[in-house]
Amino acid sequence: MKTELATCEARVRLAEENIAWILDRPAFSGWLKDALGGAIVRDPERVANDLEILAHVLRGWTTARIDRDLLQPRDANERACANSGSGG
Repeated sequence: MKTELATCEARVRLAEENIAWILDRPAFSGWLKDALGGAIVRDPERVANDLEILAHVLRGWTTARIDRDLLQPRDANERACANSGSGG
């Protein structure tokens, strides 16, 4: 039992170190950092439930948006912006 608890504690520390690493890096989006920062102060069971819902809803939304965007014709200016990295 003590070995299992120590293993769980080590997993918690590693997960918290990973979150801290992401929060400390400017390359990650503010949206992701806000989500992680909000999650770590909440009950982990509630976070896990919300995560399942968030993943399901956002996967559907992002897939639909990307599919739509790939099928929509763009004018030359929009293509130029997208190719240069300045177009969202």
